[in-house]
Amino acid sequence: MFSIGVVTKNRKYHLNRLLNSLIKLNKKDIINEIIIADGSRENSRLTDNEINIISECITGDIIYLVAPGDEATGRNMVVKHSNTNWILFLDDDCIPYSNILEIYYECILNNNNSNIGAIYGLTEFVGKITKSFRACYLTPFIYPFTIALSDDNPDWGPTVCSLFKKEAFNNVYGFDENCPVPVSGTDVDIGIRLNIMGYKTIMCPDAKVMHTTDTWNSFIGNLKRFFVWGRSEVFLVQTHPDRIYKGNYKWFVDIYKGQLNVKSKIKFSILEYMIGYGYLVANTFGYIYQSLIVKNCSLLRKRFVFYYCNYIDLKY
Repeated sequence: MFSIGVVTKNRKYHLNRLLNSLIKLNKKDIINEIIIADGSRENSRLTDNEINIISECITGDIIYLVAPGDEATGRNMVVKHSNTNWILFLDDDCIPYSNILEIYYECILNNNNSNIGAIYGLTEFVGKITKSFRACYLTPFIYPFTIALSDDNPDWGPTVCSLFKKEAFNNVYGFDENCPVPVSGTDVDIGIRLNIMGYKTIMCPDAKVMHTTDTWNSFIGNLKRFFVWGRSEVFLVQTHPDRIYKGNYKWFVDIYKGQLNVKSKIKFSILEYMIGYGYLVANTFGYIYQSLIVKNCSLLRKRFVFYYCNYIDLKY
C-alpha cells in the first residue's frame, strides 16, 4: 500500500530512532517498502549489517540509496525507486504516531482517491524546550508545521509528514532540483504546482508525527535555518509571482492566525523576544542576500508591499 521515504544527511542517531519506530508500525502490514536516500558522509551512513538487521525486522523491502545530499534530489530518488502509488515522506528527526498509516488510508478512501496530489499531516514538537526554540513562536516560520489544522485547504504543506500520489508527483515532474537553495522552498513549490495542474492538496490533522526539538534548539542553527528560508522566498516569488500580491494570501492568513493563537498562550521573556527578532532579521537578510545575487532589487519592494498590506488588512 505505502512506500515510506526518508531523506537524511548526517543524522544517524535520529535516522535509527525513526527506523525503530517504523519497525513497530510494520506489524500492520501496510508498509511495502522503506526507501532511504542518504546524503551523509561515508562514516555516518548505515552499514550493510545495520541495513540487514532492519530488513529482517520488516516484511517489506529496504531500499538504501546514496544521495547527493540535497533534499529535492533525494526525494525524487525515493519516488523513482518506489513500487507503490503512495509515498509517505517522513523527516529523519520525527517519530510517527502508531495509527498514522491507517489515518492516511482512511483519508484516501474518504476522498475517493480522486485527483489527490498530496495529503499533509500534523507535526507536533516534543522534547526539551530551550529559549532558542520558544523564540521561534515569535516568528511565522514554525506555524506551517501546523497548517493541517487550517479550516481551508492551503495549496502546500511541509514535507515533514506528507503523503504523495506517485502519478500526480510524476506529472508535475517532482521536486525542483534547480532551486538555488537546495534545502528549502521546494515543498512549497511542488504543492503550488500540484494545484496548478488541478490536483487536490488535502489537510489531514489526525495523521501526526512527533518532531524532536533537538534539531531546533540551537540559536545559531535557527539563525542559519531562517536565513536560508529567506533566500528560498526569493526563489518562490520568482517562480510563482501570483503568490505575492494583495488579495492572494490565504496561506499568509492561516500562518498569521496560528501565530496569534499560540502567542496568546505563551508568556515570553525579554531575551526570547530579542532572539525572535534576531530570527526575523536573519530571514530578512537572507531575502536581501538572494535578491542581490539574482540582481533583482524589485523583489525587495514586492516583499515589503505584500507583508505590509496584508498585515494591515488582517489587523483592521
